Amino acid sequence: MLTIAAQDDLLILRLFAFLITLQLLLLPGAGRADEFRLTPSAAVAEKYNDNILFSDKKSIGQQRDWITVVSPGLELVDRTERLDLLLSGRLDGNYYSDLHNLNAWDQTYNGHIRYAVTDKLGMGADAGYLRDSQPDRDIDVTGLILTTVGRQHQNYGGSIDYNLLDTTKATLSYRYDNEQYDKQQYGYTDWWGQTAGLGFVYDMGKWLAAMQGRLNLGYANYNFTGNVIDSYSGTLGFSKDFSEKWSVLFDAGARFTRTTFEVQTLTFQLPFTITVSSQERVNEGWGGIGQLTIAYKDYYTTGNITVKKDILPASGYNGATDRTSATFDLRQRFAYEFSGFLRGGYYLNKSDAGQYSIQGIDERMASGTAGLRYDFTKDIYLEASYNYTRTEYPKYDTYAERNLVLVKLYLQHSFFE
Repeated sequence: MLTIAAQDDLLILRLFAFLITLQLLLLPGAGRADEFRLTPSAAVAEKYNDNILFSDKKSIGQQRDWITVVSPGLELVDRTERLDLLLSGRLDGNYYSDLHNLNAWDQTYNGHIRYAVTDKLGMGADAGYLRDSQPDRDIDVTGLILTTVGRQHQNYGGSIDYNLLDTTKATLSYRYDNEQYDKQQYGYTDWWGQTAGLGFVYDMGKWLAAMQGRLNLGYANYNFTGNVIDSYSGTLGFSKDFSEKWSVLFDAGARFTRTTFEVQTLTFQLPFTITVSSQERVNEGWGGIGQLTIAYKDYYTTGNITVKKDILPASGYNGATDRTSATFDLRQRFAYEFSGFLRGGYYLNKSDAGQYSIQGIDERMASGTAGLRYDFTKDIYLEASYNYTRTEYPKYDTYAERNLVLVKLYLQHSFFE
């Protein structure tokens, strides 16, 4: 008998296969599609990890192992003058040399569609499904470390954009997220949330060449066990291309957050009466948010530096965190086939107990990766990299660190191009 999790996985696989089959049946003849391709892919990677579970220095016996990762994938792209469609799916089979109990298949599926109804009106939708179990699954996204507990994450969203004037574009968007864990252990709890935004982009080319003004208004609602967060935000900013190589994007503003906690109280009365009562506790406050991205691109070099600050859900924790991050990504092409990359980041996740989460969160993570890549053809490449990650826990006066070495071979081939 299939478990509930297995049934959900099978449903996602069937839905993904149905969408691919439907698009192939509607495969256009010459003249309709500007771009159409179906691309299966496969990757094989070998990794050595000297701290699988990110055990801190006060723990006894860090676990290390060789890990083989097999990743088949499939991507479908269909673009016309009005349509932009992308469907993708990937499986990641993780096989440990010694720690066989950690073997698992992770799954990632994403879909995006946008249709230009008229020259001024566009509509879009997005959906995603993720099932994973690796401790380092969120390092490059949130800076937080999880255990090997299984997780399912679903997201659905939509947007409408309209050109109000020749110089002004408005976008209304909505997104729903739902995250569930296979086991409610280690204090991990399920959560769901929804966000909505209204944004305006104004072309300032009349006064400042290649510059756009930005205004964004947002609302977010996150629901955890005994914890509900509502926040309202507003930012002002701009984006500008200083040249064909340099560009910058900047947004800054404020966010008002209201967190409602459900607090249970036990009352003892003689002779043997215990009364459980619940009451709400509310915490309100203002905080700054924003982002800054500086990007550079030429034929040989591409790179960007991004700094962000916002209040966001902390996966695995019963609440949200005030997250500040600074990341960079640099890629250098030494020859047509040979290139290198350097990327990394620093993440500060902080929330006092009773502020945005029931328990306190204070984690500081720094990570850096250096690697080389050789493209045999446009469809085959070999990549090798080294990563160092260190997470500090000031509350417990300890830290965890990890060294990771990876070698990966990637192959793909596109059909119907």
